[in-house]
Amino acid sequence: MSQSSLKIERNVKTIATLGAFVLASLIVTVCVVQHTLGKSIKQLSTSVIPMQSKLAELNEAVGRMFLSQSNLHTLDQTQIEALENDKQDEHAALKSLAQLKQQLTDPVIVSAKHFPTDATSNLDSEVEQFLDARKKLFHVAKLTESLEQEFKWAQDQVDADLKHLLQETAAIAGVLRLKYVLEMRQVAHDLDHEITDQSHLRDLIVGDTRAQSEAIEAFNLSAQKLNSLAGKISAAGNTDILNSLSANEAAQNSLKLRKSLEKIERVLTDDQYQDRLAKLNQLTNMLIERVDDSNESLAAKRREILLRRQELRQIQNESERSAHILQRCTSSLLAFSERFATETSGTAENTISGSRAATAFIVIIGLLCMIIAAFRVRTSVFDLRSQNERLSELSQSLAEANSGLELAVKQRTASLQLVLDSTGDGIFTVDTDGLILPERSKAVVEWFGEPRENAKLWEYLAGDDDNLSDEFWMGFDQIVSEIFPFEVAAAQAPSRLTLDGRTYELEYREVSSNGTLNRVLVIVKDITAHLEAERADRAIKELQEVIGNLLRDRDGFCDSIRECNKLIESVGTTDDMIFSKRIIHTIKGNCAIIGFRSISDQIHELESILEDDNRLPSDEEVASLNLSWNQGLSRMGTFLDTCDQGIIHVMRSDLERLANLLRNEAGYDDILPLVEQCLLEPVNIQLNRLADHAARIATVLDKKIHVTTDDGGLSLPAERLKSFWPTMIHLVRNAVDHGLESSEERLTAGKSEAGQLWLSSDVVNGWMEISLSDDGRGLDWERIREKATSLGLPADRREDLLEAMFTDGFSTRSEATDLSGRGVGLSAVKAACEMLGGSISVQSDRDHGTEFTIRFPWEKGIQLDTPRQSHLDSATQSIATPTQADV
Repeated sequence: MSQSSLKIERNVKTIATLGAFVLASLIVTVCVVQHTLGKSIKQLSTSVIPMQSKLAELNEAVGRMFLSQSNLHTLDQTQIEALENDKQDEHAALKSLAQLKQQLTDPVIVSAKHFPTDATSNLDSEVEQFLDARKKLFHVAKLTESLEQEFKWAQDQVDADLKHLLQETAAIAGVLRLKYVLEMRQVAHDLDHEITDQSHLRDLIVGDTRAQSEAIEAFNLSAQKLNSLAGKISAAGNTDILNSLSANEAAQNSLKLRKSLEKIERVLTDDQYQDRLAKLNQLTNMLIERVDDSNESLAAKRREILLRRQELRQIQNESERSAHILQRCTSSLLAFSERFATETSGTAENTISGSRAATAFIVIIGLLCMIIAAFRVRTSVFDLRSQNERLSELSQSLAEANSGLELAVKQRTASLQLVLDSTGDGIFTVDTDGLILPERSKAVVEWFGEPRENAKLWEYLAGDDDNLSDEFWMGFDQIVSEIFPFEVAAAQAPSRLTLDGRTYELEYREVSSNGTLNRVLVIVKDITAHLEAERADRAIKELQEVIGNLLRDRDGFCDSIRECNKLIESVGTTDDMIFSKRIIHTIKGNCAIIGFRSISDQIHELESILEDDNRLPSDEEVASLNLSWNQGLSRMGTFLDTCDQGIIHVMRSDLERLANLLRNEAGYDDILPLVEQCLLEPVNIQLNRLADHAARIATVLDKKIHVTTDDGGLSLPAERLKSFWPTMIHLVRNAVDHGLESSEERLTAGKSEAGQLWLSSDVVNGWMEISLSDDGRGLDWERIREKATSLGLPADRREDLLEAMFTDGFSTRSEATDLSGRGVGLSAVKAACEMLGGSISVQSDRDHGTEFTIRFPWEKGIQLDTPRQSHLDSATQSIATPTQADV
């Protein structure tokens, strides 16, 4: 064989050997890849996916248990036991935990780099702590429910004891009344038969029967106060209130009850009462012990219930803490499982990439070794050089394009900043973590300063105000959480900000990409000038209304001013909280009549604060009220000077009558009564003022009313009822706001569209009667009974309900408005009546209206034969009155 043939053979053997090597290498690579992929898939299917499934099942079971036990305080004993006996979620949690612990013992998982050892070790103990807290929770919940049932039973026993006690006193009172009647009959018999023995008459007049009856009535009142204390104990919301009741009212009421019993025992010395007195003593001691004088009393049981409720809240907090820790543990394990799966998948992908690279390398080497040709190598070198030259050209072109793009971006950024600065508003953007981004307008920096690096929205805007910072944080967190639509969440975020005497308005806009919130655009506007203009406009309108009221009714306006001056002076001088509330409420009503809406709104806010804090106004609040009142008066300027001119109103008919008497040279006795009548104030003046106020309230409430007044021809000295008339405003407001329905309701009920309101006065049997009635919906006696019961007031009889209505703080409205709902108006009217020796009564029929009747002793007044009447319609607010002349 020639040298050329041997060379060819060697080359062929070399090529065959290289081919076999390449084939073997490919087979080995394929086997390695299959083994690695199979191992990764096995780890994912047998470890990662089951672990994630069990973690989800454990979270769901714990979540269901936590949700079910969150409202235990609203369940009864049977429902709590049923929930406790339902072990399905507990078994599911334990089963998932056991399987999860078995999976977490896999050496491959445990040896992983980021395996959460702490979370795994705490998982078992946190589940056990959660279940232990759940058992304690059910135990305390059942115990609390049992205590509440015992408390209810004890409360029923107190009511039964009080009933028996009152029955015993009623029996004694009946015997005393019978004895008194027998004594009266004996005296009548002696008088009829002219018996000179005066012993029976003396016993009737100076005997002990009246003292005995008064002692029993005092005893009954003390017993009822003790029963009212039981109601307060049942309503006590915490142990401080309960301890205060036990230390103060309980001891005082118990002492009063025992003293009343001792007084009964002193005045009832007859043997016939001893058995009943002994039983009365026994019932009294039993009632005191049941309320607050033993370990089994209402106070003790209520205290135990409050302590158990506190324990229940503590256990719930422990359970919540365990659930949160457990959730963190499972979250750590879920994060680990996802990372482990990612790493396993990455290992498989790296194996595939490596095998591809190795296969390509082997094939390329084999081909290069089998196809060794200089031309191929030379051609490849030339091609490589040509490609390098093209890449160099492309790289240079790309560098030039990048340089031009950077210049365009800078120019566009400068133009955008110019646009932002030209708007005059503060505009900046915030990412979803709350970080302030660099894009911002000039106004932002001028108003709030340059934000520090990595500043958050709430830190930047709120400054050192922690409360405002929390509000911004919670509002922004609600926006980026995307639980609610962006517009709804943005509406809940702070929309106004006051800084350095200026007020800013904030608006939030969404910046999204493909439906995902990327950032939030915040727009800030300075609205200080706008608000000042609005305040100035309101002040001008208010002054116009005040002056209009002065010109329309000068005397009524001046009386209201003088009355307010007196009331405001007395606000800071009284220590009686009830009297203070009445004064403040009456001042608010008078300010509304005068037209000082801003002062009325200020007092309404003050009433809300005092009601929430249950306190008297502070010196600063009284000073602020005085300042607002004085500023309101100062804005009126010289208009107030007319209040001191001593002007009175006289009917033209009275002047004509006086002129006729003078022309006819009538005597002194004929002229004096007419002159004295002119010096009196016709009652219709006050009634017309109330009617005018009713029409204005109806206009505010968008109601239609028709007011009729009839003064019965009465005239009084102006000072006689001067302190009473301002309180009538409360009755008028209640009638229009509470009593009269809207036009739609009236038409549906078959009534006229306009509500009817009647104001009248007359003299009946030596008493002056002032009546206010309407044809509205009437009083809701059931609702009044429910409210009285909730306040611990007597509510068995209609008289009890009427008495409750005039109690301070009593209102059937769930929230107060600037017109009514404080529970002060009726009590103020009653107090004003009683101060002047009068009384007040109520008659009401459901769906037919209500009538309030106020009675005063008739004195120093005049009643004409012809009554003065007028009619007023809220649609026109014009009132027809007799012609008057100013003197």
